Amino acid sequence: MEGKYTFVVKEDDDNVSVCITDGGKYHGVVYKYGKVTLPEEIVDGEVEKKGLPFKFEYDIIENNGIPRENFGDDFMKLIGDVLLHIIIAQSEDGTLEPINRTNNAQ
Repeated sequence: MEGKYTFVVKEDDDNVSVCITDGGKYHGVVYKYGKVTLPEEIVDGEVEKKGLPFKFEYDIIENNGIPRENFGDDFMKLIGDVLLHIIIAQSEDGTLEPINRTNNAQ
């Protein structure tokens, strides 16, 4: 996934968005993730058999002229792969900070 996306930060916004930069169908699309739900436990081998069981919400910030009806399963797979890459990269470099909203009002 290296080189297929980049992070975008606007000066007036604290949120980080993602821009697809792979040169493909969704090149230039900017979106942000909302709620991400990871499984509490992943049993060895389950990932290969069933796929990673996580869910996420997203909002498209800039569609780069692509009609809404063109954002189908292939887009969901692409941004799911990007999210997985981000999670793995941040967990490896120690920058992943899980937030438990049920125990934290902030």
